[in-house]
Amino acid sequence: VVESEVWAHFATLRGYVKNASEEDKASYKFQYRKSGTTTWKDVAGEVTVATNGSSNVAQVATNLDASTKYEYRLLQNDTNSEPEEFTTEDDIQLPNSGFEDWYTDSDGLPKPAKDASSSFWDCGNVNYFGKHIMTTQNDETALGQGSSVKMETQETMKIIAAGNIFTGTFERDGMGGILALGGNFECRPNKLKGYYKYTSAKVSVSKGHLNEGEDDLCSLYIALTDEQITVNTNKGIYFDPNSSAVIAYGSISDEESKGADSFKEFTVDLEYKDLRRIPKYIIVVASSSKYGDYMEGGKGSTMWLDDLELVYPKSMEEVRK
Repeated sequence: VVESEVWAHFATLRGYVKNASEEDKASYKFQYRKSGTTTWKDVAGEVTVATNGSSNVAQVATNLDASTKYEYRLLQNDTNSEPEEFTTEDDIQLPNSGFEDWYTDSDGLPKPAKDASSSFWDCGNVNYFGKHIMTTQNDETALGQGSSVKMETQETMKIIAAGNIFTGTFERDGMGGILALGGNFECRPNKLKGYYKYTSAKVSVSKGHLNEGEDDLCSLYIALTDEQITVNTNKGIYFDPNSSAVIAYGSISDEESKGADSFKEFTVDLEYKDLRRIPKYIIVVASSSKYGDYMEGGKGSTMWLDDLELVYPKSMEEVRK
């Protein structure tokens, strides 16, 4: 088994048959079982055959449990190979995915975690010539329980500060900030679901992306990467979905970024650029002004976000949709 071909709920099983051929493939099949159990199960679905290579027969086992050790074997006319083992990936959810946990840091700023030691999310609230709090816990929720995160774009002296929340850490740097995007994460979901609400204001400060007087836009995106990505707004260094570090990426649609008067369910599909690399980090970013990194947006634009859920694929077809 190739490590990258073992996902949370399916795996490509590989084996070798001398002189394997398409004509004989009806006589090949794989079986699997959870390690420590005794009953073998036949793998359903088509066997694929290659005419050469050290593993020339393959079959995909589906409906597997996440984070579970399995054994498998290849049978040819009821003669079986020695069992091999593999362990499926985990299918964990994002910590604090409903934004229920908050604390106040030493600067008196709200932060989305139980405490500093358990932080997975951060936001751009700052204490700089007075407190600037754009991101807060809110009791307006999608499903009528718990809390949500509320992000509001503010403006002071023609300087825009967008409300935001993201996985990673934030450090103030003068009028801007340095963001280390990405929380530790080695799983491979294919969708991010959740609920959002957005009230758009008119753009009051333009830096070239939107014109003054246009409706502001919100943003929400997800990326899986194999390194943390640094954003430095003072130096003009921003997140690039085409970065070589990005393994998979997805965002809400242009239409969704225009607004939703009440909490609305969204689904973001992750598009994988490389199926062989295992991620090390997950990046999720939401902002009340899509171009807030450029200090562009509309005073009063407000976004709420709640009840995020990662969805894990059951087959490679779901990954490639």
